[in-house]
Amino acid sequence: MDGLSLVGSDGQNHELVSGIVIGRRSDCDIVLNGPRVSRRHAQIHSDAEGVLLVDLASINGTLVNGIEVTSERLAVGDVVTIGGHELRLELS
Repeated sequence: MDGLSLVGSDGQNHELVSGIVIGRRSDCDIVLNGPRVSRRHAQIHSDAEGVLLVDLASINGTLVNGIEVTSERLAVGDVVTIGGHELRLELS
């Protein structure tokens, strides 16, 4: 995932590495606060086919470009929404 990052609507830039966990727990790689964010909400994996976002059975779901997903291949420009937080996949 060299050269890829998730950029939050707050301007924070999160460089991607395989196995990154997004959630509200302080030990997550990307911490998002809010009542609609699960403790461990989603995970990002890298493989030969690219970047894969997987929802970790969150209560409020994970959206990619406005569509709820359980897992989804991401492309540059895709917007991931978790509990009201938007993260855009960008080249870093």
